[in-house]
Amino acid sequence: MQRVFSEQIPQSEKLMSLVRASQDQAKSDHQVEPPLLFGFLSPDVVQGLNEMNQWKDRTTTMETLQSQFEQLLLDRDRLREFEGEDATAFLEFIYKFIPDINFKISISAIKIVSLLYQENLKITRHFNEVVRQLIEKLSDSKQSIRDITLDCCAKMIKASQPVTFANNIVKDLQHANWHVREGVVNLLVRCLLSSDGN
Repeated sequence: MQRVFSEQIPQSEKLMSLVRASQDQAKSDHQVEPPLLFGFLSPDVVQGLNEMNQWKDRTTTMETLQSQFEQLLLDRDRLREFEGEDATAFLEFIYKFIPDINFKISISAIKIVSLLYQENLKITRHFNEVVRQLIEKLSDSKQSIRDITLDCCAKMIKASQPVTFANNIVKDLQHANWHVREGVVNLLVRCLLSSDGN
């Protein structure tokens, strides 16, 4: 199966044009399947997530994406190929689903981001943007979403320098939402406990 390398994956606003191009290439090359995005993901999955009025189809598609990603994590050889640029590009794609209004899509996106940081996949960019999305998600009225968000933040703290994470969230002690303020206090305590005393 042909693979689309991370250098070929543009910013997310151009991702759909890449999906269409890979599907067209598959048709013209008479391939059974189009090239994979991020080294493991079918372009149909990406297209399905962008069908904004089809909430049920989007939910099913996100479940498929999560399942494919979990399968990738079990294959150490494929995982080594994925880490670095592909993992970074995939993070850029997936973190934008954290604020999704569909509860299940949002939860799946947070779980995937959590796994990306837990596996320490040499992700080099988007740390600040992911932290921003997660902190805003702490304002969700559902306790289960807030708990998963805090768990994801804990994995990011462990995978990074606690002081870096703390510097990103300290201003949110003044956030308008009390759930966010409460979560930020908990995360700052976690940063202090995780730091090496510096």
